[in-house]
Amino acid sequence: MIKYSELELLELFYEEPKSLTDDELGQYKISRIIDEFELILYLDVYENDCSVLLTYNNTDLVSIDIKNVEELSKKDNILYICDAKKVRAKIYFGKNFQIECE
Repeated sequence: MIKYSELELLELFYEEPKSLTDDELGQYKISRIIDEFELILYLDVYENDCSVLLTYNNTDLVSIDIKNVEELSKKDNILYICDAKKVRAKIYFGKNFQIECE
């Protein structure tokens, strides 16, 4: 199960995760738009899967699937996506989005 704080996600995305199915299945989507760029985070909490999608004017630019995610954590304006051993991806929230994958 992915550990995360809804408050931390709210601070970065300015919205709460939305359930894609029945809440009991643990599948969520959360997104934020800066200018014409949209960052979308899909979570499958019980399958420990996370997908990051960056679009520009509804055109896909980047799509990343991360398996075995253990935790999402926030420090300053950075979202860390971690497995049991290391940080797998960092998403920077500022004037624009910046995604860094390990």
